[in-house]
Amino acid sequence: MSDRLGGAVGRRPLHFIWLLDVSGSMAVGGKIQALNTAIEETLPQLREDARDHPQAEILMRAMTFATTTSWLQRRPVPVEQFRWDPVGAVPQGLTELGAAILALVDPMRELAEVGRGFAPVIVLVSDGKPTHTAGPTTADAIPVLLAEPWGRASVRMAVGIGEDADMEALSTFIAHPDRTPLRAANPSDLVAMIQWVSRQGSRVASLATGRDGASVGMPVSSGPVWDASTT
Repeated sequence: MSDRLGGAVGRRPLHFIWLLDVSGSMAVGGKIQALNTAIEETLPQLREDARDHPQAEILMRAMTFATTTSWLQRRPVPVEQFRWDPVGAVPQGLTELGAAILALVDPMRELAEVGRGFAPVIVLVSDGKPTHTAGPTTADAIPVLLAEPWGRASVRMAVGIGEDADMEALSTFIAHPDRTPLRAANPSDLVAMIQWVSRQGSRVASLATGRDGASVGMPVSSGPVWDASTT
């Protein structure tokens, strides 16, 4: 039996949301293909983590953003049942990160209505500088998310792809003094870093102490491939 948002009775839900940049620049240099591979290769590890932590039920969602945002999975799905359908980059798509952050507000309000569970995890992956042609800036949007109790409690992690990734904007999204975004320089980096931030985020969220824990095993970039000349 499950509650309204998918949490199994006797287990506390841990809501996990991927926030993925599919702007036009993601089509260059194999970045979108590497992103799809990274998500595919991370899911088995998250399922393993779910088995190792029976007190928590990991519930997955995914949103992409370019000029507009799009939920790939709006309703939460248990990680054991979640299947990844590869995404493509949007031709000439912008990077409206602020609008994507605002799209997280309603899900955080829904979690507040339920009022139980571990802190949600939000993992952002982006390769460029956010635009705000039709929506708010990242700096304007993040306080709106943090005004929601579950938004403020969320464990926010981020990976920047390549030299053009705006690490300052990713840090603004994280909004936590002890967490910093990682930068992936090539496809193997991206797989390792998405795996790390996803698993680290779920572990931090499920800790009763609320501490981040040690960052042992944090991946280190192995060298440039996605530099300014390939974006």
